[in-house]
Amino acid sequence: MVDARFGPSRGECGHERGTEGAMQGMDAGFSLLELVVTVGLAGVLCAFAVPRMDRELARMQVRAAANRVAGDLAHARGVAIREGAGAVLVLEPAAECAPRFRGRRGGYQYRVGARGQAAERMRRVNLRAAGGRVCAEVNGADSVEFTSRGLPRGFHNRTFWVWQGAVADTLTLSAVGRVLRVR
Repeated sequence: MVDARFGPSRGECGHERGTEGAMQGMDAGFSLLELVVTVGLAGVLCAFAVPRMDRELARMQVRAAANRVAGDLAHARGVAIREGAGAVLVLEPAAECAPRFRGRRGGYQYRVGARGQAAERMRRVNLRAAGGRVCAEVNGADSVEFTSRGLPRGFHNRTFWVWQGAVADTLTLSAVGRVLRVR
């Protein structure tokens, strides 16, 4: 339909009437080249993001395990004072948590309880319960004993290393029973 004064009549979108169906077919989707480029860019971005997320996940798992060890050291100290007989935290050695340096003991499970208590009655803690391949190491003997006054037995600091891969966290138990965290 042509109006001499205004030219061909147009629809709402500005296309000539009668050609709307043809235009919709051309604008309805993406070309194969556009899809391939978009998927390729998404793949490159994921290749950079995934290793960083793995490292951050390991960092969170190590921090959670270190918090667990610090809490259990404080619990053992409290048990020693409350019971008046001392308490102990014993690290159970594990082959897959071989210590990185000589003079350390490594494992991912430990027991906490009053000194003299049967091993079966002590509370067993698994650092891998929340996921991950977390390991812990301690310098010196594989156990930390607290006296009935809540002081660690022996007059030296004890250091715990909690690690997974290249990510590590360090706890130091002072000679007066305080837990210090080094990051």
